[in-house]
Amino acid sequence: MTLLWIAFALLLLPALWLLVAPLKRARAVHDAQRDHETNDRSADQNVAIYQRRLASLEAAFERGDIGQASFEEDRLALERSLLEDTERLKRAPLKASASGRLAVPLVMLAVVVASVLWYQHEGAEGDLALLAVQQEVMAHPEGSAQMLIERLEAQAARQPENPNVWSMLFPLYRDGGQGREAIDALERLIEIEGRHP
Repeated sequence: MTLLWIAFALLLLPALWLLVAPLKRARAVHDAQRDHETNDRSADQNVAIYQRRLASLEAAFERGDIGQASFEEDRLALERSLLEDTERLKRAPLKASASGRLAVPLVMLAVVVASVLWYQHEGAEGDLALLAVQQEVMAHPEGSAQMLIERLEAQAARQPENPNVWSMLFPLYRDGGQGREAIDALERLIEIEGRHP
């Protein structure tokens, strides 16, 4: 059983490493993002585009290609477009690259706890204990069906909701001439699993 938990711990190590790995690059990513935002000239480019379009619109108005109402409407649309474009460029200030480091150990702990709890609920730890009991009795020089029954009854007391305990006890009771115990084991098995053939 200890080997199983050691294997689980070894399997959790890559998952925990995946949680820690981004922290190693956090400073470099933060610096790159800060440099990008500092050197970003999108607002200047948007203003230059606005000025070119406005100049083109004014030239069309002076040539008489468009009327006063159309000129005002198109100029208003250009100004709205510039405002929308520059509004999207506003960014929240960058947080420090060390922010959120406390969350990583908490998430790591949550991953480990959730994994252990999930395995205890969904895993087959009880079945592994039954296998260990069978192997122990078979390897014992004085191993017998009665010894296996006694060990399985101890397991039934520890894990009464495990249907495999009862399905192993039923044929042993039946073949050992213990009819009442065999019926009890079968009824317990049916109570847990239902009447599946």
